[in-house]
Amino acid sequence: MFSGGIPIQITRMKRLQYLDLACNNFTGNIPLSLGNLEAMTHTPSNNSALFSVTNTGFSGLFLYRPVRTDSVSVVTKGQQLEFTSGIAYMVSIDLSCNSLTGQIPEEIGLLIALRNLNWSWNHLSSRIPSSIGELLALESFDLSHNQLSGEIPNSLSDLTSLVNLNLSYNDLTGQIPSGNQLRILENQASSYIGNPGLCGPPLPKNCSATDTAPSGPEEKEVSLYLSMGIGCVVGLWTVFIAFLFKRKWRIICFSFTDSMYDWVYVQVAVNWAIMTRKTCQNRDQN
Repeated sequence: MFSGGIPIQITRMKRLQYLDLACNNFTGNIPLSLGNLEAMTHTPSNNSALFSVTNTGFSGLFLYRPVRTDSVSVVTKGQQLEFTSGIAYMVSIDLSCNSLTGQIPEEIGLLIALRNLNWSWNHLSSRIPSSIGELLALESFDLSHNQLSGEIPNSLSDLTSLVNLNLSYNDLTGQIPSGNQLRILENQASSYIGNPGLCGPPLPKNCSATDTAPSGPEEKEVSLYLSMGIGCVVGLWTVFIAFLFKRKWRIICFSFTDSMYDWVYVQVAVNWAIMTRKTCQNRDQN
């Protein structure tokens, strides 16, 4: 039940390689300083922090001793998996099921050792950064149930280690990238459902050249003015043709126009005379 923003101090933990803040009440933006997590920028080795913890423990302040390692549950690849000593090589960030907002930081591409990235069930918006394509070790990628928009970056097809992908229930648009790894994923169509603007395989909606893209504000404004102009021209021609064939209508229209002209002329002349007289009187008084 933690709340508030994710403290930026977490990104100063140089040896942190497994971060799980899922299912809390965190709000605000994802820290831009994720690139400072140095342990996630290179492949874990036998000298990594988690490897030391899973093989040794603390006794008092200074003495290390071997300990028994229990299994650890990790939500990855669309399911809950149990890890024992293998957790030492798991590089993961799980921020799912919170109320995080804002965009996905470009700096995420610096964490090239990530194997699991789960930011589903938040309120993240804007586009998926193209730097995602730098995460070549990524095996599970879940951004479902957010408010992400724009096109899926083509760099996603560069993730050759990917075995689980879930981008469902966002506002993504455009053609789904194709790539050797993306074609062999299981349940491909379910990875993109809930995005009405997406098209192309594995979805049944085709991306044909005749499909019109959503109109932007400028296009809508031009269409509005064009429609108004066409309407005015059609309306004037309709009146002109009606007058051409209806002599009675022409007489009525011209009589009304003459009457209005005379009335306006009289009103202007009278008001002008009154204003001139008042001006002269004020001048004489002064």
